Amino acid sequence: MHLPHAVLTTLLFSALGLGCHAAAENDEIELHSGESVYGAVIAQDDKSVTLQRSFWRRRTGVIMIDTEYSRREIVAMHAVRSLEEDYRQRAAACLTTYDARYSLARWCLDRNLVAHALAITQQLYQEDTTDPVTLELIDETGYVIDQGAWLTSADYAARHHLVDYAGVLMSPEEAQARTDYNTANRATTDTQSLLDSAQNESKTTLLLLRDATIALKRAERHQQQARDAEHKQHLASLTAEQLADEQEGADFDAAHGIAPATEPDSQELIDARADFAKVSDQYQQGLTTIVAMKARLVLLAAAMADDALSITKLSGKPFLSVPHAGPVMAPAGADALRPGADSGAVIPAPTPAP
Repeated sequence: MHLPHAVLTTLLFSALGLGCHAAAENDEIELHSGESVYGAVIAQDDKSVTLQRSFWRRRTGVIMIDTEYSRREIVAMHAVRSLEEDYRQRAAACLTTYDARYSLARWCLDRNLVAHALAITQQLYQEDTTDPVTLELIDETGYVIDQGAWLTSADYAARHHLVDYAGVLMSPEEAQARTDYNTANRATTDTQSLLDSAQNESKTTLLLLRDATIALKRAERHQQQARDAEHKQHLASLTAEQLADEQEGADFDAAHGIAPATEPDSQELIDARADFAKVSDQYQQGLTTIVAMKARLVLLAAAMADDALSITKLSGKPFLSVPHAGPVMAPAGADALRPGADSGAVIPAPTPAP
């Protein structure tokens, strides 16, 4: 059921058995689009009218939707004091063609007259048990034909020990496999997003590491140049005898393994080393995170493959043969650990279980 020109403000879900429901002060509104809508008028002014409309949905029961219509869209409004009376009049005037009765059944479902919709649907089914449109209509009523008996979906599920998963009845094992698959699929999406962010951050950190390396080499060069100039100046200030004494001292230290006295590093070099160590540590941590995420993607892909195989076996249908959003390239984060990474093959996007 399409809801043209609607502003949906409230969704209320309630369980419902068979029967009819009609709120007080109901109206039928004819729109310029040719559509006729029914519901309880809950608000109106000179610009718009708001209806509370009831829609029947299989397995979930009634959906109450507040829908606002502009006065410019409305051709006419008619009070409907009795929905049952409205149905009887329509049923009496209904032609015996398939299309006319099908339309009446849909009209009933849109107004929560499920019992009448079911009766019409049963007539259509008796005339042709293979018609796909009728079979779809049966499903819309929330009923299942099991060994000749018309059962509600809940009764059918209880009889065959099935569960409702996203509006589809299936075994608990298949439902669990689909839940596991979707959980792994969401985790894959989240992990890939984190991996992309980590790789982008790693590129930025690598540029910082390059700058820190250049700054460190520059500081080491500056310090060595300063020490060389200081040493040259010191030697120039010594006499020949003093030079000989220094050389003898240096030879003695070298012969006995005595390390020469070290001079303190320049502040420039101290700062450059600290900055390089910090950025280098950040870069290494980033690489560790990237490797861990790639490994997680591989594990998730394996888990999804196992779940898809289980779903295929349990449902009897190839799980990944359903339409998906389209092909995407394999995640870059998994390339290093994915078999056949150099093949350049396009793989399908993970498809959530229906």
